[in-house]
Amino acid sequence: MRTVFLSLLVFSLLPLSATGQANDYGSVRDWRADNELAIVQTYFELLRLPNIARNDGDVSANAHMLETLFEAEGLDVQLSSELYPHHARAPLVIGRYAAANPRGTLLLYIHYDGQPVNTDLWTVCPPFDPCVANAGEPITLSSSTELDPQWRIYGRSASDDKAPIMSLLQALRALRATGSEPRWNLLVMLDGQEESGSANFREYLRDHGDTIEADLAIALDGPRHPSTLPTMYFGVRGGASVTLKVHTAQQDLHSGNYGNWAPDPSIALARLLATMKEDDGRVSIAGFYDQVTPLTDVELAALAAIPDIEDNLASTFAIAAPEQSSARLETKLNWPTLNVLAMDSGGGFSAPSRTAIPGFAQARLAMRLVQGIDPQRQIQLVLDHIRAQGYHLIENREPTTEERQQYPQLASVNYGGGRAATRVSMEMPLALSVANALTLDGVQPVQLPTLGGSLPFGDFSEGLGIPTVGVALVNHDNNQHGPDENLRLLNLWQGIEIVSRLMTMD
Repeated sequence: MRTVFLSLLVFSLLPLSATGQANDYGSVRDWRADNELAIVQTYFELLRLPNIARNDGDVSANAHMLETLFEAEGLDVQLSSELYPHHARAPLVIGRYAAANPRGTLLLYIHYDGQPVNTDLWTVCPPFDPCVANAGEPITLSSSTELDPQWRIYGRSASDDKAPIMSLLQALRALRATGSEPRWNLLVMLDGQEESGSANFREYLRDHGDTIEADLAIALDGPRHPSTLPTMYFGVRGGASVTLKVHTAQQDLHSGNYGNWAPDPSIALARLLATMKEDDGRVSIAGFYDQVTPLTDVELAALAAIPDIEDNLASTFAIAAPEQSSARLETKLNWPTLNVLAMDSGGGFSAPSRTAIPGFAQARLAMRLVQGIDPQRQIQLVLDHIRAQGYHLIENREPTTEERQQYPQLASVNYGGGRAATRVSMEMPLALSVANALTLDGVQPVQLPTLGGSLPFGDFSEGLGIPTVGVALVNHDNNQHGPDENLRLLNLWQGIEIVSRLMTMD
């Protein structure tokens, strides 16, 4: 029998009072305003559970808590581990809600796993001991605390991606409390492995995809546009990565005895990486942009309507000059990227200091891909470029002693399959309904052809043939994937209202 989280159920068992009708969004807003502290305390309980991707024991505890929470809001919940025992440590959580007179079915996708943490780098509060803070200073909450919407909740997955889960739970609660209910049947899919490849999710879709029917799939993930406006998107980037290692000596060598004689792999790697980008940031690898699918007139018009936030964005992140400054960020989200996410030689700065020239230096290269680009081709372009710089290149293995002795420019690469990008038409029938649901106080949402990140968007739009759109709820400056991840309270409050609008839209 699963554990019952009594502290979480206290709030869900508070008495309901019917104070509004369907589509009376002011009532939802009023209900939220009356229950803000309880909402935050409930959220803290969820955030306190570690959920580090690839640490399946952590993820499993989250799945059982989510099962309890969604059942308390009237959903019929099943864990994929009931069908696949090997999913037990990171199951897909599937919730179903049957509306009285449904307009159709909405499929809502969210993930509940999170990125690894280095606790020493968190400065506001520990990653799994969440707090509310003002300008980075934690605030002690009490029953009399009035929450400022600009304050922030700090904790791992506070934004990515437990915020949409809490928005959904509280939107369900708010609708019931105001005498309303969803107008759509709901199929909620909570993925416990999005940050590590979604293997269990994809296995479930592969075997049971023919049983999944919906009029629209909505991915609730990603940050809002930096203008802070509600944001919807019609595609996500794909990705591919390459680990590149430059080899010199077979072992590390004393820098006094062999300096000026042993080649320095760190310098060699730096020079090689520098050939991959122009000074302005444009990737100089031949053919890198050739397969990009051009934006349509409708997509270009949507980009032109977005507020210009370049100066504010540069100020927020203290950047003097962005790459390829002649184009705006929203346009560049539709170009492929190449970035060095990590570099290492000699064990890195975290290793004990030593006076030795390393035998190798390595870097992890990541590419974000866009519509039209084949991941394997893009990886091959990188390999061809390395060879064109005069390197003998070895794929997915270490060099032999003979190869080390034969080739003065020697490198090895390791890579996988990569993942293609997905983009759907902005003119899909239900897109206008979603845009109307995201229109708060008369302000229309930002509509992006492509979100900057990657998630299983195409599994629905292409794999299952379900019209798909994404809705971003969290603040853009949330430090997701890094230390001090946070969620602005206003984004949580608006997220509850937006999700309630989605579930009751025409």
